[in-house]
Amino acid sequence: MTNKTLQVENISLTLNKNVVLRDVNFSMEKGEIACLLGPSGCGKTSLLRVIAGLESRSQGMISLDGNQIQNQAHFIAPEKRNIGMVFQDYALFPHFDVEDNILFSIEHLKKEKKHQKLNELLALVQLEKFRKCYPHQLSGGQQQRVALARALAQEPAILLLDEPFSNLDTELRYQLSEDVRSILKSLNMTAILVTHDQNEAFSFADKIGVINNGVIEQFATSYDLYHSPKSLFIAQFIGEGVIVKGDLLKPFLPDHNKTLLSLVLIRPDDITHNDDSALKAKIIKKTFRGSHFLYLLEFENKMQVLSLVQSHHDHHIGDLIGVKIEIDHLIEFTL
Repeated sequence: MTNKTLQVENISLTLNKNVVLRDVNFSMEKGEIACLLGPSGCGKTSLLRVIAGLESRSQGMISLDGNQIQNQAHFIAPEKRNIGMVFQDYALFPHFDVEDNILFSIEHLKKEKKHQKLNELLALVQLEKFRKCYPHQLSGGQQQRVALARALAQEPAILLLDEPFSNLDTELRYQLSEDVRSILKSLNMTAILVTHDQNEAFSFADKIGVINNGVIEQFATSYDLYHSPKSLFIAQFIGEGVIVKGDLLKPFLPDHNKTLLSLVLIRPDDITHNDDSALKAKIIKKTFRGSHFLYLLEFENKMQVLSLVQSHHDHHIGDLIGVKIEIDHLIEFTL
């Protein structure tokens, strides 16, 4: 049997008569990195708080390294759960320098061990030259590295990160995200990131839990979420695409078995540009994306789809272009 670092079973949470989480279930292996992704208000941060022990009104079971830290019979306090947290606002002590902010979480260690740990962490987060700086002297990215080092100093069983990169500009955000992932992987650290950014989730996580109205609708790899969504919500929320009625595809796919009672997800990469194709579609709208244009296309029967076309093919709105539908890529949802 595989040893699960984190096991979450039947977690529910109601606050002020509002159901925030409903029957949430998922598990994580040692060293696995997960993301909780979903629209604003769906319950992402609430679930993180439940795991951390900050929502004592929650119901269900949570085990960490094989030990139950929450069930119907008992509830272990947050400070005794061996869980590290990194917040959006860094939560650093402004009157402490970098060294003291990190040392605060390991004051119980002997002096020699404490400073050895400090030096290791400063090297890990690349802040050796800033050890005597105060938070106001650091950039946002550097402050977040201090917060990460402080959380890791405790050697937690799992690290929880609540939108830690959202206050940073785009370039720094993605660079720090890559750096933090590398650090976590080098330590074989189990971690959960809350984010609303799909690209960040795709690049950061081994698995992603997509939450909708307090329910994890799918907990899977980014590849499976994109290519094998288990619900219409996942299909529409992850990536881009359109949902069309199966009968609209019949004229274009006479030999295919899409039923009249189905809905079909068509991604932009399912419609490929092919000048030799007899199947034509009119360009209704175009959006430049650097290496590609995103076209909104309309077929003769008024069905509209999206298509990614390399930008050196610069067609005009109103042009008819040849396209091919990648039949095997289409995803059907039976009504």
